[in-house]
Amino acid sequence: MPVTSNTSVTLGGVAPPGYKANVYYPPQFVAFASGTVTTTSTRLYFVPIYIWQTYTFAGIATSNSGAGDTGDTYRVGVYTDSAGPASLVVDVGEVTLTAAAAARESLASITLNKGFYWLAFHANQAADLDAVNAITMSQADLGTLGLSRSATIFSSTYSLRYVDTAYGALASTAVAPTASTTTVPMMYLKA
Repeated sequence: MPVTSNTSVTLGGVAPPGYKANVYYPPQFVAFASGTVTTTSTRLYFVPIYIWQTYTFAGIATSNSGAGDTGDTYRVGVYTDSAGPASLVVDVGEVTLTAAAAARESLASITLNKGFYWLAFHANQAADLDAVNAITMSQADLGTLGLSRSATIFSSTYSLRYVDTAYGALASTAVAPTASTTTVPMMYLKA
């Protein structure tokens, strides 16, 4: 179940706008990287994302940058949060890359309630994807956002995580991440 206690979000006393159709929403805890990440074969990456209102998203978008990755595959999905990735909300499906570097959309209806979730990216082979980097937030930043999590809990629990595990459909209960990283493949929720 997503964390929903103390999740009233305001910035300068103003609530964020509602989600807008056909807009892409990146996780709040990452920043665009100036390059790519080469995924590791069978690596399952997890990226935390905060959903500020109940909404039904159209899917998950990713973007590959390597023209030499024809036929490479990966899966994307969403997990609930329980101090880390927990239960599968949806396995949006497998993406098969072509010779072109391009944006990829995995479309499947994803209804999420307000709270924390984890976007999941499971690589079948090494492929070059557009990357995002972890950002750090201080307790002051968390207070500004109206979240009552300590910086220690945030940095250890809501970091970019991964685990190396056999490739296949995403498990109904997340394979527990074993390590943290600073760069992961870019993923967006598409409204």
